[in-house]
Amino acid sequence: MMIEPRLIFLAITLAVATGCASSTARVAEVSPRYVRAKQSASGDVQVAGGNVRINSGQVGASVRNAIGQEFFVRWTSSDVQSVTFQYRQVRHEGKVAEQTAPASQGRWHVFRISDDDFKSGGPVSAWKVSLLDASGACIADKQSVMW
Repeated sequence: MMIEPRLIFLAITLAVATGCASSTARVAEVSPRYVRAKQSASGDVQVAGGNVRINSGQVGASVRNAIGQEFFVRWTSSDVQSVTFQYRQVRHEGKVAEQTAPASQGRWHVFRISDDDFKSGGPVSAWKVSLLDASGACIADKQSVMW
């Protein structure tokens, strides 16, 4: 029984591709949450977070009382040099805002939209996270369904 050279080539290619897949960069997690101000019994204002579903169609008290929004981003690969977070807000649908952070702190970062940006633009309606290498080239990205 003779095995065709094409099948051998295909088997080797699949084995190499599968082995490399685990070392490639990818955005592992993007978790949004609203930040709200709480007033303690002593009158001090404390910041508290709450996990929420973005674009769920329901605007609850956590959204109405929010003073900002945070996006926890986690990625794989040590080749990542910087992370770019692009987003659109409900009241500024035509405008794309961007924040960039160095990846020197590890394999995660929290991007914050707060103060005047959150007050004027409202909640984030769509987002995209891009992982950049040392040359500035995008090596992986992930985006929301609404992007």
